Amino acid sequence: MFTSLLKLWNLFPVPFQDRIYLALKPTGFPYFISYIAKYKEAHRLSNFAGNILSVREEYLLSPGCKKKLLSHKFDAIIDSLVMKNGVKKTTYAMRQNSILSNVFSEKRCRIEKDKIKILDIPSSIGTASLDILEMLSKYYTISSYVLGDLYFKIYYDKNRECIYDEEGNLLQVKFRKQFFSIYRPNTSGDVFNGVAYCLLLPLSLISWYLKRKYTWAAQNNFDSIILIHPDVEDRLKSGVLKVMEIDVFKEIEEKFDIIISFNLLQKNYFSDNLIQAGIENLKNALNEDGLLIMGNTESFSVSKKIKGELQLIGEQGKF
Repeated sequence: MFTSLLKLWNLFPVPFQDRIYLALKPTGFPYFISYIAKYKEAHRLSNFAGNILSVREEYLLSPGCKKKLLSHKFDAIIDSLVMKNGVKKTTYAMRQNSILSNVFSEKRCRIEKDKIKILDIPSSIGTASLDILEMLSKYYTISSYVLGDLYFKIYYDKNRECIYDEEGNLLQVKFRKQFFSIYRPNTSGDVFNGVAYCLLLPLSLISWYLKRKYTWAAQNNFDSIILIHPDVEDRLKSGVLKVMEIDVFKEIEEKFDIIISFNLLQKNYFSDNLIQAGIENLKNALNEDGLLIMGNTESFSVSKKIKGELQLIGEQGKF
């Protein structure tokens, strides 16, 4: 039904679609339609997070011609994994390269240092980070490239077919024809509200029930799953690439010359107050004259830390 409605919707002119979307957005109805329309595909059994183990093993044993297909499978599984905070770990290769290549081609966005330290947050499984590392190596000697994220590991209870995060929160439950995701994306920001909350209430009740049925049981046998692409794991041996658990809403102890943060501090994820708190922590983690580059796949901003404060030196669009 929703597929038919979307086909009908796409027949209308784009300006008309935009006006309707903006009018309905505060209710959350567009969020509901989008979520339901994609639900079946996103929750197919092949995207269940427990499959990461077999895909990783097959990837390591496969020739180069087959690895591209397996990487797409890996990305699809990660894209369907929603953490407790409503953030997805979506990623894919070359994700920010177009934006960053334009940024660093400008002299005003360069850093006058021989060696630099970089923080990439959230780094997800790290495939996009490898591309960024290679690109920035053309401009700088990189002493440290930190893959920062809040979650790098999940646990798979094979007996109960359940996925948990590192804190024991239930994330996914596998059923016969599909899996169920306990959390939904964008539930902490200003997109998910009103009408969407009511319409998605049945799914909320199922989540409530499953969390009580499949509580974390420390005595069970769990498979630990590292949420890093196999190629990234291999590069960690060099010592330049590092993994660090970082919560953007808490103080970051290390200092960096460049901080890259895409698809994290977004209004559809967090409130304005939380976003500002995150930006403040990132600013404090910058060395003087360091760069903070933020955005999404279409828009970005570049700020420089001057006398302890961030000064905008470039932007494109809004995010």
